[in-house]
Amino acid sequence: MTVHSVLAQRAGFSVDWSATKKDAYLDALTRKIENPSTGCLDAYLKPFMRDPIAYEQLATAIVQAPGLDGG
Repeated sequence: MTVHSVLAQRAGFSVDWSATKKDAYLDALTRKIENPSTGCLDAYLKPFMRDPIAYEQLATAIVQAPGLDGG
């Protein structure tokens, strides 16, 4: 998530991690690793694209993702 956040920031957008679902993200990430040409991770993240936030806010945005609290 950190890598994706930084790459998104460099590309001029942010990911709204608070709107994502941990299991769905991990599933899309796994499918992308298994078959990099599918575009499944891009498709999963596209609905969560937002205007860029300040670089200093990235860590806060990431920890707001559901499931990072151990639940």
